[in-house]
Amino acid sequence: MNNIKLTTLAFGGKELKIKANQPQYLVIKTDALRLLNGPANISFAKNPSVMAGPYSATIADNYLHMFSFGGIVKSLNTASEPTMARND
Repeated sequence: MNNIKLTTLAFGGKELKIKANQPQYLVIKTDALRLLNGPANISFAKNPSVMAGPYSATIADNYLHMFSFGGIVKSLNTASEPTMARND
């Protein structure tokens, strides 16, 4: 069973400009709760063994929705939230 999913993230009108010697980073946020409470409610108590069975497709449909655009930053830091920078 192939549970690979493709998604598109909107950049909220921002552009990622690639320039030599001017690194920028694309921040992708992950909401792990959406894995369990996405379009379908996932219960590992009811389905403790998933592997490549039909239920794995239900989980894959949920993880498709757990990623979102977090911003474009000029540097990475160790804080939990990245420092947002303008992309001029």
